Amino acid sequence: LSAVSVQSGAPKLLSKTGKELHRSGIFAMDVTVGQQQSYVCTGSKDKTVAVTTLEAIAQGNFAAPVWLSDYHTAKVGAVALRGKGTSLLASASDDGSIAVHDFRVNGKN
Repeated sequence: LSAVSVQSGAPKLLSKTGKELHRSGIFAMDVTVGQQQSYVCTGSKDKTVAVTTLEAIAQGNFAAPVWLSDYHTAKVGAVALRGKGTSLLASASDDGSIAVHDFRVNGKN
């Protein structure tokens, strides 16, 4: 993911998502690169946390995230994935709560 434009020297856009992951603006993002799978985690104004793979984004196949949580009741302003090879992530919201999730299990609670 580190391609650079030959003409300007600026980072080259390799891929992007649309509004398939969230219904509103994304306010937080974290990425973890693992040996077998790389994940992108996002938090949104729509109160959800989504996890998708870098490979899915690169292929334009991000309409169905790997995991989606609607635990929070207000905008999610921070997310953090916990290192390589783990399925743990933390999220913080304007609802005043911090949550630790394991995205191997259902994201509804």
